[in-house]
Amino acid sequence: MRNILLLTLLILSFSACKKNDATITKTAKSDTSQAKISNADSIKTKISNITGVTTNWLDDIFFTNNRIGYAIGCPWNIFRAGEVVIKTTDGGSTWSSISAPQGASFSLNSIYFTDSITGYMIGQNNYGGQASIFKTIDGGTNWITVLDSMAYQLASITFTDANTGYIIGNTMIGVATIFKTTNAGKNWVTLTVPDLSSKALNELYSIHFVDSNTGYISGTSGIILKTINAGTTWSLLNIPQAASHYYLFSVYFTDANNGYAVGSDSTSYTGIILKTVDAGITWSISKFQTISEIYSVYFTDLSTGYVVGQCTKNANAPGSILKTIDCGKTWTVINNDKYPTLSSITFTSSKIGFAVGAQGTILKFEE
Repeated sequence: MRNILLLTLLILSFSACKKNDATITKTAKSDTSQAKISNADSIKTKISNITGVTTNWLDDIFFTNNRIGYAIGCPWNIFRAGEVVIKTTDGGSTWSSISAPQGASFSLNSIYFTDSITGYMIGQNNYGGQASIFKTIDGGTNWITVLDSMAYQLASITFTDANTGYIIGNTMIGVATIFKTTNAGKNWVTLTVPDLSSKALNELYSIHFVDSNTGYISGTSGIILKTINAGTTWSLLNIPQAASHYYLFSVYFTDANNGYAVGSDSTSYTGIILKTVDAGITWSISKFQTISEIYSVYFTDLSTGYVVGQCTKNANAPGSILKTIDCGKTWTVINNDKYPTLSSITFTSSKIGFAVGAQGTILKFEE
């Protein structure tokens, strides 16, 4: 996803939780409130920095079980071209490079596995602006090109079962696009996107399904889309007016009703978290002065969640990690400024998690 954002900026330069919290706003109004943040050491989270694997940018991470995981990205250069794929088979203790898809140099943006050996990646040829979809059926030993030379910027991929998957992104002129497969990636069809003409920008960044039918997509200009029929139709959800200039980089739901969309306020460069407790009907807004952009959100249960991003608005900004144990009512800063920018976070269990980001950063969380 972050690759898509950076490419967009380059193009532009050239051309059980309660509904009533005292600390954050719960209605769709234009006013927001500062999030309640603690620096206390009351939350015991051990973080290990796994070094010596790569110096390249890692944009996404995915584990098929508690031992086997993959991280993908690209070199840090003006075009961010050149595939980076690494794998662990011992629960993240050690990582090694594996073969990347053959062909043109790609920045790899998103990865998803449907079982222990079958996985998909999407990437962007930043030289020509064309995208591709890759698939492996042997645990990443070999990758085949499913679709190539697509005139799109592809941001995120997910599957709801072995056959049914979705990819989101936008055309090269910034028009939101959603693809779906029902035959394990053999064919992809374009789904109908609702009218987004009221939005200043309509690029899509993140997709998350609660079940096989209900899914959410987040993007620029505070866009949050929802489907309740496996993508046949999508509706544009109402959000607070203040969120109309938000970049929502990641969306995640803990159950059918409780969900989060995270990102950045493009006018103040402050991190933001939108929260719903009623399946997207209404959203609250929390703003964070200690973090400028939040790129990824993950919850291990209804109450406990993490967000990662960067502290300031520049390419070499230090990273930031926040944790909540009360459904997002309060957030604790964990090791702010200690690590580079972090792009993605995931957990293999309620106790073990990983985050990746700039300069080949791989962090392991242990509770």
